[in-house]
Amino acid sequence: MIEHIKNIGAYVLEKHPNESVINGMVNTIESKDMKYILLINVLEREIKYTTKDFEKDVVYDALFYQSGRGAEGGGVRLDFYVDISQEKIEERFKKGRDKLKKACEFCEIGNRYEEIKEQVEAYLQEKDKNTFAVIQVNGKMPRELFEDKFIKKMYSMVYKSLPGKHICHLCGEVGQGYNTTTYKFYTNDKGIYNNVEHKEKSGIIIGEGCLNDIIIGKKYLEENLSTYWSSVGEKVMFLPHHYDEEIANSYEKSYIKERNGEEQRITTIRLNEEELVEEVGKTKAVTDMIFYEDDSKFFYINHVLQSVLPSRFSYIGSLFNKYQIKLNTILMYSTAVKISSENIETTKKEKMRMIESIFTGRKIDRNLFFKRVTDVYKHYYLKEEHKKYACMRSINRAYNFLWACNCLEKGWDVMADYKDYIELFEKNKEYFDTNEKMAWFILGKAYSTMVYLMKNNRNKTDENTNENERTSLEKNFFFSRKFDYKDFVYFSNILTDKAIKYNVDKSYFKKMICEAKEYMAKKENKLSFDESKYLFFWGADSYFKIEKEEKQESEEE
Repeated sequence: MIEHIKNIGAYVLEKHPNESVINGMVNTIESKDMKYILLINVLEREIKYTTKDFEKDVVYDALFYQSGRGAEGGGVRLDFYVDISQEKIEERFKKGRDKLKKACEFCEIGNRYEEIKEQVEAYLQEKDKNTFAVIQVNGKMPRELFEDKFIKKMYSMVYKSLPGKHICHLCGEVGQGYNTTTYKFYTNDKGIYNNVEHKEKSGIIIGEGCLNDIIIGKKYLEENLSTYWSSVGEKVMFLPHHYDEEIANSYEKSYIKERNGEEQRITTIRLNEEELVEEVGKTKAVTDMIFYEDDSKFFYINHVLQSVLPSRFSYIGSLFNKYQIKLNTILMYSTAVKISSENIETTKKEKMRMIESIFTGRKIDRNLFFKRVTDVYKHYYLKEEHKKYACMRSINRAYNFLWACNCLEKGWDVMADYKDYIELFEKNKEYFDTNEKMAWFILGKAYSTMVYLMKNNRNKTDENTNENERTSLEKNFFFSRKFDYKDFVYFSNILTDKAIKYNVDKSYFKKMICEAKEYMAKKENKLSFDESKYLFFWGADSYFKIEKEEKQESEEE
């Protein structure tokens, strides 16, 4: 990871020789988080205070850096000045005052701190706290006066400069060394980034040239190759193994349509994930995907997909388009680990496992997949929302997407229309390769047909009947059954009994019951119970061209 970031930084410096390392050292503030700038101009005999609208580039002139308790430069965020969680006044203002005092000392006007503190706190009582305060000295910004001082402090305190000469672990050059990678890894990556001066710990030493490349590369990466992936609920970093102008143009200049108009493609992946992964494939670069969280204290790497081929990105993007499905839908159905009457829940670990399988083609547990998707189906079925949200269509597309990714075996053409289930079976023999599969599918189709016929008969005899009210057949059906051979016989008998009770003598219904029984009589005992359940409800929710004619016939009679 660090080597790739260094190489990206080296590319940026080669293309933009005047790029300052300071731009990678300071903290950025988004315009949406701040409204005003409070300029504190310290003169010899007075201090002038002026406000203006916030501009995000002011952080560079202010040399603003804050991380945890550490702070350098001449800028202070006033929105964090007061800690309202503290009860005592002194404790409430302690952190804010400490940072303001450090800013005054950095700008070498520590003797004016008390006067500035009073005015800042008076400002907070009357004005908007979403203000960024900057200390000026005789009208000059901190960068004009203290640029060298800031760089030296950052190298010494933040990047941990080491005494003497050292060999850079990245390029092998001997010179000034730093015990840092610029990232504060929460796990220390199994000891690799620990303090090299501790005799019991290993570590990494980076030379000044490589360090500057990393600082520049890190900033460039955050602006151009990192994004929040909404479907995953994680930040993700795309890290090409080599970087050149053609690849840079793909990340810097490509735009696609979003809901709110044109937007830079890498900013936030919401509606455009299929186009994004296709475009990453077009870079023709082997790429790592790093899913992470970062805050002021640590950089948490949650999962890493290493060395994904560009052809794989292009292929995954084409599958999103082919099956007209979003990653969020695939994850919701295939990674559901806890389902209540109100919520469908998964875990970060399960989502990352599934994403890794998709991008690497690793097999997933077939039975577990069917258990999870049918549990999600049950969640919506019991709320009578399974058709509203087209659950079975989503499950079918998710299954075939994963089959195309090589995560599952035995796919079928989910995007085609079929005249009837006979045509479905004949054209998809790879999937419908056992008699049991066809038996359960047809039984599910017979079940939904009986429900329709019962409602149709009920509506003819009672005009006041609610069309959406469930029939006795639907009310008596339980998901808790195993969907084994005994349950197949039980369901078949129920449907036969209902046909007798409600005088259902449709030839196509009788044909379905007979066909289902004939297929089950030749069962191979190769089907899991969860896949049987899936097939039953797939059959129940399926709709074929020929059914229009059959329903018209029923209504006319």
